[in-house]
Amino acid sequence: MEETVAEVGGRLLPADTKTRSSHRTLAVPPFLLSILAEHLRVTGHVEPNDYVFQAPEGGPLRRTNFRGRVWEPAVRAAGLDGLTFHGLRHSAAGLMREANVHTQVIQQRLGHSSSRTTTDLYGWVPGLRR
Repeated sequence: MEETVAEVGGRLLPADTKTRSSHRTLAVPPFLLSILAEHLRVTGHVEPNDYVFQAPEGGPLRRTNFRGRVWEPAVRAAGLDGLTFHGLRHSAAGLMREANVHTQVIQQRLGHSSSRTTTDLYGWVPGLRR
């Protein structure tokens, strides 16, 4: 699928990605593709336009429902209270930086329109500025 889903007035609607650079293709390691393929097989979500992760009744997940029912209990159980999805973006940027990934590659991965956005938003990660 080449769009995102936005919640507007309590309704989930297809929406364009935030920026042109948000529309991107990411490399996925083979082991993860295998896990996702098995998930799709088990859940029966095999049509090309099916969501990989769906609400129990089908269709897209509501962020608030997922956060309260799945995310927050898992974060608490793991002892990671306060971890957010956005925090995962910061962690990904930090891990890429630690692996000496060039800022422009991090920019592309995060869907930023410029490397300046990447360094400004993630400049707190030591050593990210190049």
